[in-house]
Amino acid sequence: MQTRGSIIRIEVEPAEPIQGDTVTLRIQASPGEKLPITIIYNKNLTVSAGEYDLPLNRVSIPQTPNSFKVEAVGVLTLKVAVKVFIWITKSVEASGGVASISQGGVPSGVYKGRIYGKAAPGVASVELRLMASSMVTAGPDGRCTFSYDTGAISAGDLVAIVGDVSKAITLKPRAQ
Repeated sequence: MQTRGSIIRIEVEPAEPIQGDTVTLRIQASPGEKLPITIIYNKNLTVSAGEYDLPLNRVSIPQTPNSFKVEAVGVLTLKVAVKVFIWITKSVEASGGVASISQGGVPSGVYKGRIYGKAAPGVASVELRLMASSMVTAGPDGRCTFSYDTGAISAGDLVAIVGDVSKAITLKPRAQ
């Protein structure tokens, strides 16, 4: 079985997603192909009193295999906390102003989350990069889908990487 082959087409539904939509990638690839999928979201957070904080509500984790990585630039510390029944927190100190936390095999479900920590001295905003990864397998006709809930993130630009193909997605703000 191939792990990276020919992606024929990636369609995004809805075509113009709004923050909070469930976005579906409709993928056409080689029949039976195993496709790694990564969704990347970048966010700049304003520093207040030397700290940064991004609360996340309704973080939907797909079935395994899955993994996530959070990178923070311009920081002293990075903490990633998730809650289903109790809070579980991972914490790291930065090296050269950059910190990252990764975790694989996260049980599927809907979580409450928080990304926070201390910013480096003199930093006005912290750059966060969130990456969530999973895997899908194309059917005998080469088709498969992957859906993700955007309820936990704000409007902005996302990148979906399927195999070796990138697809830019602009998530529009929800009407007030």
